[in-house]
Amino acid sequence: DYATKKGITVTKTPTANIDAVADLAFGLMFGLARRIPEADRKMRNDKWEKIIGHSVWSKKLGIIGLGKIGKQLVKRAQGFNMDIRVFDVFKDQEFAKKYDIKYVKLEELIKSSDFISIHTPLTKETKGLIKQRELKEMKKTAFIINTSRGGIIDEEALYEALKEDEIAGAGLDAFVNEPPEDNKFKDFDNVIMTPHIGGYTNKAIENMGVEAARNLIKVLENKEPDFKVN
Repeated sequence: DYATKKGITVTKTPTANIDAVADLAFGLMFGLARRIPEADRKMRNDKWEKIIGHSVWSKKLGIIGLGKIGKQLVKRAQGFNMDIRVFDVFKDQEFAKKYDIKYVKLEELIKSSDFISIHTPLTKETKGLIKQRELKEMKKTAFIINTSRGGIIDEEALYEALKEDEIAGAGLDAFVNEPPEDNKFKDFDNVIMTPHIGGYTNKAIENMGVEAARNLIKVLENKEPDFKVN
């Protein structure tokens, strides 16, 4: 609002890191299913232990939020023959038909999915979207992944669900407090945590810089920039 009053154009680069975030979400899914970090830790401690994991192939994937990143995750999941269900207030029926995905209610997605991946912004409506009730309704063999924003999952409820073995595990790239002040999740082998690095690849960072520079040039040339905020 202040920038608008002062006649300052504000732009953003929302498409720069969509592939990077989708890659990380899929990577967390694999790491959890095959228990890769846990196996690596054991090997570093000279423990040769055959750890049994879960399959990803042909499993049910629930995506909460089918925006730019959610759609990229769909394309990756299709390569693994996954049965994809989506919950989103805004429905892109053309995309759904093209990629053979099914829009469902949040409750159905939570109850039926083997993997749940969150790709929605943090708003008044999505804050605490996944809380105790939703976690209790998940399969005991299901995993939840959040590469979006902290606060969408109720962290206390998630901690209790993991402690009571109500779900199989969690992949977290976003937290309410960053860095977390009292990180209880580090005690769980079935939790993979990353420090909000979804958009941190060489290509994504390059894309951000290039898109920002292009927006700046357009503003200086009195042209309409891409992704203008105000």
